[in-house]
Amino acid sequence: MSVPAQRREQATTDVQADGDRVFGTAIWGRGDKISMEICRFSDIYRGPGGRPGHRLDGTVIYRGKGGPTQTDYRIVTDDRWHTRSVDVLLNDLTGVTELHLTADGKGAWKRDGEAMDLPFPCFDVDIAISPSTNTLAIRRLELAVGDSAEAAVLWLQVPSFIIHPAQQTYRRTEKKVYKFGGQYGSYRIDVDDHGIVLDYPGGGWRALANRSAPKTARKA
Repeated sequence: MSVPAQRREQATTDVQADGDRVFGTAIWGRGDKISMEICRFSDIYRGPGGRPGHRLDGTVIYRGKGGPTQTDYRIVTDDRWHTRSVDVLLNDLTGVTELHLTADGKGAWKRDGEAMDLPFPCFDVDIAISPSTNTLAIRRLELAVGDSAEAAVLWLQVPSFIIHPAQQTYRRTEKKVYKFGGQYGSYRIDVDDHGIVLDYPGGGWRALANRSAPKTARKA
């Protein structure tokens, strides 16, 4: 895997040469820690099985136990926002550590090629150090205002790469506001039109910059 090399492929427009389209970019800061993150959200022309899908490309820079730490990640989903692959690369003073996850879109996962024994099917990944992955469940569930649902996720801790299957809940209280129930309590999450997090006080994250393209209706 070469996440950093992939992420150095910069585009001058939202629509790239391969037909992929960046529909949102966010930069987050975390008030309770020394941490900064940037993530690009893309619609991709050739996703899982050669069909259209979506992709998140992010970098988190923070002060870890091993000193200055950079974590790069790439998440690919199908067109219905079921996570299909997760690549994470962590680089600190102790060296480089990588993780590769794949999913069949039906709840089964593999870690570095080995099948995972899970207590229940999981459809999303939740990277503990990033607010970007809340978008995965928000877009997959497509809740109407007033509705709620459970999201079965793989909760990925960084830098340990320990994974816990978890049941989380999302309730859409307003058009751009969700109440999120996770491992440590319930929190309000404010999002933009694409479900990208703008403000997540419970997790300490706040968007310092956000750029989104107009949202278009999904084709049937």
